[in-house]
Amino acid sequence: MAGDEERPAVAVRSARERIMALRAPSMDEGLGLEALTGKACSCRKPKGIEFFRIRPGEDWTLQLCLYVEKAGDAIPDGFYAIAPPLAKYLPGAKMYDLRYGITKNGAAFLLPIPWPTPGLNDRHRQSLLRAAKAAETAWIRIEWNKATGSYDEFTAMGDFGDPVWPDTAIPDVDTALEISFADKIVDDENDPVVRRALGLE
Repeated sequence: MAGDEERPAVAVRSARERIMALRAPSMDEGLGLEALTGKACSCRKPKGIEFFRIRPGEDWTLQLCLYVEKAGDAIPDGFYAIAPPLAKYLPGAKMYDLRYGITKNGAAFLLPIPWPTPGLNDRHRQSLLRAAKAAETAWIRIEWNKATGSYDEFTAMGDFGDPVWPDTAIPDVDTALEISFADKIVDDENDPVVRRALGLE
């Protein structure tokens, strides 16, 4: 309308820009933006008889603060990527190492390995670290051992060949990160995830 003052444009950050801002300071800055079409990667642990491999190298490992929202008997809706300053509002939020892997059926994923919790045993973390290391050179599966509070690893008896990494769809770990958390980024105190945890909605 004539005479109205021109309002400054509000910058809208992409999912990649938001998720890159949450990475631990020791990791590199994010790469350029790109459109995502028909790609798939999730942050999870392989289940049951899923044999998997882990891609070796520091370039395929990163650190991130994660949170699982739990509400009564409802099934948790996976991991959320959290800005570390917001962790104090979210029970159970903690830092994780994320290792990039692929299942025998070709499903890419990020394996979350929790950082140690002071005063608690470290068997859970150490067993996942061992499994991830073994999976760099062999097809393995993991199974939770309630008695020991850790994961047991089993090496495939057959020859599945070398893993075929989806390098065209996922050329780097930043892309895997963006795909996994595109709609699960919590970087604002007014995010519904934070508000639910505080009993504000």
